[in-house]
Amino acid sequence: MIRHTIPALAALLLACGGAADAPPALDAATNDSGSAATAVRFALAGDGVMLVDAASGSTRSIPFGTADSTAVQAVAVAFGEPEERTFNEDCGMGRMEFVIFDGEGLLLAIQGGNFVGWAVRPPEGAALRTMSGIGVGSTRAELEDVYAANIAPSTLGIEFMAGGLQGVLENNERKAKIVAFWAGASCVAR
Repeated sequence: MIRHTIPALAALLLACGGAADAPPALDAATNDSGSAATAVRFALAGDGVMLVDAASGSTRSIPFGTADSTAVQAVAVAFGEPEERTFNEDCGMGRMEFVIFDGEGLLLAIQGGNFVGWAVRPPEGAALRTMSGIGVGSTRAELEDVYAANIAPSTLGIEFMAGGLQGVLENNERKAKIVAFWAGASCVAR
């Protein structure tokens, strides 16, 4: 039953963050053919997302609470424009909008004009990782090697919380893989 609910769960997942200053602007580089090439790498974080300059290694944090237009524009530097914007009126925290970078499997949660959460949709989002290399498909052992994780059964399955990150494991074994992954605001009925 969990296997069928995970894609729907991932689409709805996204806890709240406070206000934050806008990050500095980032620009895409141009490759030899003259088209835009991504000079920015993307990383998930428990308090937002990170953009990493591929050439210098410098990072820019896009924390929860950042204005939605700033957050979407920053993520678009790494992935291009989002494919879709949708909303859910029935979230326990009120109306929530979702900006979907479908080809990447990434959903940004927007509420009150601010970026408040993210979720990764499998299988497209399997390449999206934290700076520690954790993402959909990582094992419980890999998660526990880099984070102090609280893992317990819930109505969602075997759920974990670690450094602001949350998700669901396919079972309770050490080799169990992460099948749903999110941080920040969520629109989950428990």
